[in-house]
Amino acid sequence: MGAVELQPHRRLVEYAVHQVQPPSAVYVTVDDDLVLRFQDIVPSSTIRVNTRLLLPDGRVQTGVHSIATSGIRTFLTLVVDLAEGWLLSAAVELAATGIAVGRVFATLSLRVGGATGFPAQELVAGYLSSVGVLSWPHGRHDTHLAGRGAYRTVTGTDPAAGAQSSETVPTGAVWRLLAWTAVLVTDATVSNRQGALLLDDGASVFASCVQGGAQSASQTITHSYMPGGNDAIEGFRINGPIPHECLIPQGYRIRTAMDGFQAGDNWGAPLMHVEEWMHP
Repeated sequence: MGAVELQPHRRLVEYAVHQVQPPSAVYVTVDDDLVLRFQDIVPSSTIRVNTRLLLPDGRVQTGVHSIATSGIRTFLTLVVDLAEGWLLSAAVELAATGIAVGRVFATLSLRVGGATGFPAQELVAGYLSSVGVLSWPHGRHDTHLAGRGAYRTVTGTDPAAGAQSSETVPTGAVWRLLAWTAVLVTDATVSNRQGALLLDDGASVFASCVQGGAQSASQTITHSYMPGGNDAIEGFRINGPIPHECLIPQGYRIRTAMDGFQAGDNWGAPLMHVEEWMHP
């Protein structure tokens, strides 16, 4: 048997090795910039924008740009100036530990023409966390209500005797009420106090959550509301239902309405467990 002669396989794909074109389709100039907009409830932390830019001479320029968080849900802006070249990558990260999703919402956009220009492309949008980075290319484009929110326990204000409890969803927030509880101390006036928790838009009531039990004179009773609440009286506790999956935006109110309420009756500060998103 003669020797086997191997024939080399000719490659069907050829690659340029000289004058290689930039890998990014995003060409930028000194008149363009990146704009980071965010709102947060994380005080005393830092958000960083990390960039990689391919310059005309072939060098890769990296940049780290920082801004402090506010912790009060107001929108803040960081502008990142650019050199001429091709944007290779951009990432937005939260420089903090132990921060869950739902507390920082950010968008990063490419703006053409500087401060008097216009947004040309949204690069990424979504929530940051200690382990979640927004990165471009192939990044997320989420809305402020995407995914789960931040779980928070909020203590409301302590109303004076004779006043109903009323809490307003803060500016920049959307709440889903998971539980509400407060203690009511009634005076000696003989009367049955029949409770309800109202949800309104600041004026008009859209949900009235009524308890099945009543509280009489000279009693200290804990009133609780939760989705699926069973309208029950259990010792010194009265339970009631609230709607499932009811989103309550900024400016809306969560308040009590007690039939038979007396001037000497006194609500304690309510404790609310909520799921919270940012409201743009």
